[in-house]
Amino acid sequence: MLIEPIVRDHFHSVKGETGNLIRSTDWSQTSLGPVEKWPQSLITSIGTALKTKFPILIWWGADLTLIYNDAYIPIFAGKHPHAFGKPGFSQFGWGEEEVRRVIEPMLRLVMEKGEATWSEDQLLILERKGFTEEAYFTWSYSPINIEGGKVGGVLTIVTETTERVIGQRRLNILNDLGDRTLEAQSTDDAYSAITSL
Repeated sequence: MLIEPIVRDHFHSVKGETGNLIRSTDWSQTSLGPVEKWPQSLITSIGTALKTKFPILIWWGADLTLIYNDAYIPIFAGKHPHAFGKPGFSQFGWGEEEVRRVIEPMLRLVMEKGEATWSEDQLLILERKGFTEEAYFTWSYSPINIEGGKVGGVLTIVTETTERVIGQRRLNILNDLGDRTLEAQSTDDAYSAITSL
């Protein structure tokens, strides 16, 4: 089977920053090896990911090498473009071991048993913009099979829900404040209701 037409069709026509990265990276110097030796399922998955507008991250191989699309760049923020084509867990810095404790068992389940996972509004404490931040995500981990039926990698379709989750929390607090101060007969009663939250 000729790989070059497949590579050309899926990668050379892809626009954007990650399209440029997939073409400019010397993959022979990574754990994935030269593109010509990649399994068809990896080439197809990357081609699809790079052409979609929804954030997608692929973890591939034993070291979970990272390949993602332009829509995923804001999620990686300051870790981009360094994270592209690198082993996944090497990108977690000090303070992010908790993130690894949350996601690694899910990734290993997919890699070892081929079982998909689902996480909704999952809290992750990240260091992606030079400071520690609270972030929330909804994502699915799905197996990408290689020839022979084994799992070669994990497809992650994700959306960041931080603004919605924090916005809802603020709205709930305002509602609680309103409920507690509604019956206040004096300023002191209102202060007491507020400070008891």
